[in-house]
Amino acid sequence: MGEQRASLARLSLVAKMAFLGLIALIPLWYILDVLHTSATKALIEEEYVKRLEDKAHEDRLRFDASIRSHHVFAQTVASGFEAHDHILKEHLLSLNGQAPPPAPALKEGPPGWFPKRSIQRNFPPVDFVQVLDAKGRLLDSYALGKTPFPDSLNDFDPRLFVNAQSDAQLRMLDGEPYLISLGLIANQDKPVAFVKLISRIDNAFLLSGQGLFRGKNHILILTGGGNPPHVLASANPSILPAGTPAGGLEKDYLITGKEFFDYGTSELRASFITLIPKAHMEELVQPIMSQARLQRTSLAFALSVLFAATLLYLMWRLRKVSSTVGRFSEEAFGAVFEEPGKGDELTGLENQIGRLTGEVLKSRARMERESEEKLQHMAYRIEAEAEIDRLRILHDVTDHLGVGVMRMSKAGPVAENATMQRMADQSGGIERFASSFASEGDLVLTDDEGVPRIFERIKPRGRLSEELLLIKDVTYLRRAQEEQISMALFPAQNPFPVLRVRADGTVMHANQASYPFLSSLGTAIGLKIPAPWSDMVREAMKNKTIQTREWPIDGHRLSLSLVPLDDLDYVNIYGTDITELYKARQSLQLAASVYETTHDGVVVTDAEGTILSVNAAFSEITGYEAAEAIGQTPRLLKSDHHDQAFYSEMWQTLQADGRWQGELWNRKKSGELFVEWQTISAVRDESGKTIRYVAVFSDVTEARKKDERIKHQAYHDALTGLPNRLLLQDRLAHALDLARRDVMRVAVMFLDLDRFKIINDSLGHDVGDLLLQGVSERLQLCVRKSDTVSRLGGDEFVIILTDFGSTAELAHLADRIVSFITEPFELAGQTLHAGTSIGLAVFPQDGIDANDLLKNADTAMYQAKAAGRSTYRFFDASMNSRAAERLSLEAGLRQALERNEFDVFYQPKVMLSNQQGLCNAEALIRWNHPEMGQVMPSDFIPLAEETGLILPIGSWVLETACRQVKQWQDQNLPIGQVSVNLSCRQFQDLKLVERVTDILERTGLDPTSLELEITETAVMANAAQAAQILKGLKALGISLSVDDFGTGYSSLSYLKRLPIDVLKIDRGFISDLGSNSEDKAIVDAIVQLGHSLNLTTVAEGVESELEADLLRRLGCDMAQGYLFSKPLSHDKLAQWLRMSHERMPLPLM
Repeated sequence: MGEQRASLARLSLVAKMAFLGLIALIPLWYILDVLHTSATKALIEEEYVKRLEDKAHEDRLRFDASIRSHHVFAQTVASGFEAHDHILKEHLLSLNGQAPPPAPALKEGPPGWFPKRSIQRNFPPVDFVQVLDAKGRLLDSYALGKTPFPDSLNDFDPRLFVNAQSDAQLRMLDGEPYLISLGLIANQDKPVAFVKLISRIDNAFLLSGQGLFRGKNHILILTGGGNPPHVLASANPSILPAGTPAGGLEKDYLITGKEFFDYGTSELRASFITLIPKAHMEELVQPIMSQARLQRTSLAFALSVLFAATLLYLMWRLRKVSSTVGRFSEEAFGAVFEEPGKGDELTGLENQIGRLTGEVLKSRARMERESEEKLQHMAYRIEAEAEIDRLRILHDVTDHLGVGVMRMSKAGPVAENATMQRMADQSGGIERFASSFASEGDLVLTDDEGVPRIFERIKPRGRLSEELLLIKDVTYLRRAQEEQISMALFPAQNPFPVLRVRADGTVMHANQASYPFLSSLGTAIGLKIPAPWSDMVREAMKNKTIQTREWPIDGHRLSLSLVPLDDLDYVNIYGTDITELYKARQSLQLAASVYETTHDGVVVTDAEGTILSVNAAFSEITGYEAAEAIGQTPRLLKSDHHDQAFYSEMWQTLQADGRWQGELWNRKKSGELFVEWQTISAVRDESGKTIRYVAVFSDVTEARKKDERIKHQAYHDALTGLPNRLLLQDRLAHALDLARRDVMRVAVMFLDLDRFKIINDSLGHDVGDLLLQGVSERLQLCVRKSDTVSRLGGDEFVIILTDFGSTAELAHLADRIVSFITEPFELAGQTLHAGTSIGLAVFPQDGIDANDLLKNADTAMYQAKAAGRSTYRFFDASMNSRAAERLSLEAGLRQALERNEFDVFYQPKVMLSNQQGLCNAEALIRWNHPEMGQVMPSDFIPLAEETGLILPIGSWVLETACRQVKQWQDQNLPIGQVSVNLSCRQFQDLKLVERVTDILERTGLDPTSLELEITETAVMANAAQAAQILKGLKALGISLSVDDFGTGYSSLSYLKRLPIDVLKIDRGFISDLGSNSEDKAIVDAIVQLGHSLNLTTVAEGVESELEADLLRRLGCDMAQGYLFSKPLSHDKLAQWLRMSHERMPLPLM
């Protein structure tokens, strides 16, 4: 072991460092390789999964398109002439209104009227085709492939029958997923039959139609079908066949797309899942990892080479140092150090430095001994020369100050400096000064010209006091003092007040300049001065101290000093005009007051930027006390909010203009950022050089926040916080500019809530506001952050969408929004249901500017409302013409009442038991438009409801009908009751009972002759309010009827509590009464219900004797329809009533 250590010690430094480097670098390289490999692999997998998410998004859109294409195919087949003619001829005309026979057996192959294969290739594959009548009953069925026919397909599902007419439906049939669509076949605008297409969603379906899922390096599967779910269809059945359990796929596959690809119905819960085989991922990752490892190995080799080169360079430098140390030792000490034979280069250098240190210490000890001997020798010389130096210094200083130095020696007085010699020459010799050597004080001698000169004699203290005398010429000083005394002795010549006042306050003397002062005190010479001056005189004499006080006189300011004189009983008062000084002092005090009391922070720095002073407002704003700031620079407050260019520009402006003003972000002592409005001014001296900088700033943070709030309020809706119309216009214009530049599309969604006014009017504006806030929150959840959701006002919202793939994506989003809004709202302790109608317009095909897009989206929204609400519509050009017609119709409707364009027609209601006796009638409005002719109620009543015109129109109809019936009764015509329809808007009027009462009073009609009809939907919309209004009407004696009974959603528990007299059976149950057993059963149930509740039943739309006879046998009380009479004008109904009264045959008119 010892030999190994010795061998290691003999190695060179390069070898040792290389050995240690290998020991440290190899494990480090291995650890870094493992960590980097793991991180790179995770990063690659994450990037690949992200790309897969995008592909999965495209797959979903393609599958949506495939589903919609399936429904389009059904409509295409149904709209074909061959299918239309064949089904009418072979199935419907042969039935002649009778129920169809049992469904025939399944036929193999497509029917002859089915599209050719060249057309079928453009749509998803179809496995079965069925023909249904208007009620959904099976007429015929065909199998187009070898897929086994699901037995449950023949079961009638009303909900499926209704939903499949508007969109393709996913359903589980016999445990397998199927896609079902209906195409309508109409005859004379009436639905007579349907073509039903059925497609099984299997592996082949996923790989068929418009290139769906082709060319993918991943597996797309549809899972569902039970608990636990399994694979229903696979895009790669060779790897993952159908029927494979969906659980545990995470073990062998990377999974994505679950959230985005969920489909679901009440029968089927299915999810699209995208899988990546992990083995395939390893194949993708391995080449990248190998390349990365090669790069790391190359880098490690390069670092090793660099490390070796560095060691060689260090060795070369160490040898240079060792050589330099050897040369220094040889030249300085004469010692030669041999290089050691053992150890590395550092060891040799260490030994050389050690021996050199020993030689240096020896030399130092030798030098210290020599220095001590030299110092002892020098001490004696210094002490001897010290006295000489002191004299020399004294001579030089005194000569410079004009003081003569005279030394008394044994030989006599000697002038020690040039000043003394000069004074001696001018005054008759030095002996004249020596005669008074021992005394001090003034000595007066005449010079050569006979002029007396005054010399002050001073004897120095200390060792020189016995030999030297200091003499100074004070002639001019004494003359100045005498001049001052003379000025005091002759105050009359003084331009300022001079007074002499005794201890008792009596004014002894005063010069003329003192008279204004004495006058201001109300005294004069010989009189006493008043307090407080008399008190000041006594205090000055008592304390022998000078008292000073300022006094204003005739616009001037005097400073008066009371000077006591020793051993005298009076004081002298001397005045000085300090007016200018006083003004300057006042200005300084004012400036100081402003400086300290202003709410703005003030900082004063020197020319280098060091803070000299700050005021109290500075400390209040920044949190730094004055002691903390003084001596620092303004960088103390720097916030790093501005870059260096900002400060450079500030400094350049300050240097050029001497002033800078602007907004600045700084940081308080607490670390809080604040905004300040700052003005910096340079202070320059007479030469123009900058000597100070003064900065004045105010904290404008709150004002800035207030401005931001005002700006936010100007561009956002106060209720929901969404962008308002102004911000919407700005963002839409910006989006259109980007779209024009980048050749992209922009979509505008115009949303209007359904039934919002009903909720707002019935439950109050507070609940309405909560609903609007809830809707805005849901809308924001439906879109991306890059999209804009805005509120225009009321219940109207607009969404701006950019960066979308296709209109199918827009349709999916609109579907999602409609579904999301229709979910219940829990507001103010109530469960509310709302809906929305959406119109969509897309740039550039639907408009090239913001106004066109908004207008066209609004038009499309109204079409969505007309289609039944809670749906969406894309804009097309034909909507503009319909919108123009609607606007024209609305404009005419607003003037129709004034122009007397409305008329009331009456349709008789007869008793089915005998068709004789009193007859009732229903009042029906007609509009005689001057250009369009007679407009049917179905065309303008919904518009009147929407615009609110239904209220004056309804009141006019009610009053006209009441007045007409009263007139017929006065003519003794056999008219019983007249029934008038109330709209939903009228029924929501809380003053409805008062309005009806006023009309009855004006017309004089007996309330028992009036019947008001309300729809089932209007009653049940707000049953509690409806009950209150109906009871009020019933209290007047009016009969009440529920119109279109059986088509709404009545609650029988409410119905029995409402004061209803009549149930009107909807015409939809009457038209097929003779051929449809279900309609017959429904009518029978309604009649029995009415009788059990003691209600009269009335059937609408009776057109045949067969229908009337069946209704009579079922026990229906009354009927109306074309069998008895169409709606008649008031004069024709009068004729009809007369004929009825005379028992003549009743014409159909």
